[in-house]
Amino acid sequence: MKEEPNKNFFGMRFILSQHLNAVWELVRGLTMGYVEGAEYKEGWFRILVRIIGLALPGFSAHCPTDYINSIRLGKESSIHMSSI
Repeated sequence: MKEEPNKNFFGMRFILSQHLNAVWELVRGLTMGYVEGAEYKEGWFRILVRIIGLALPGFSAHCPTDYINSIRLGKESSIHMSSI
């Protein structure tokens, strides 16, 4: 890439997209256990962190469980895709 997509994280230009992402993280955290299975259900502490992320965008999107879940879910979808 020639330029970083979000060079100034705290700029006014990106504030709406950051807050929308925080809302998406909260919705995803609340519904992931129902959509993907009980082993993906988040506890109340993680939900609280995601609510705090509404006030401090970017705070809730970088937890180790997010990275672990993305690897676990990505592995499942790549297995399904490889059989095509």
